[in-house]
Amino acid sequence: MWKSLLPLCLTAMLTSGCAQTGSVQSDQGYCALYTPVLLTEVEIISLTSDTKRTILRNNEVYRALGCKIH
Repeated sequence: MWKSLLPLCLTAMLTSGCAQTGSVQSDQGYCALYTPVLLTEVEIISLTSDTKRTILRNNEVYRALGCKIH
């Protein structure tokens, strides 16, 4: 009997971890999920050029979508 219940219990445990506890309102969209990367001058100095470009690109997308920093 226990052998037949084990797969059922495991399935129940695995699928219960996928439940959503909240959702993002559709009018907020991307801006509600994303935060721009804000750095100090000291942090900027230590970054590679590629990392600086990536951060700049991400922050430009945030601004282009009309998102505002909270």
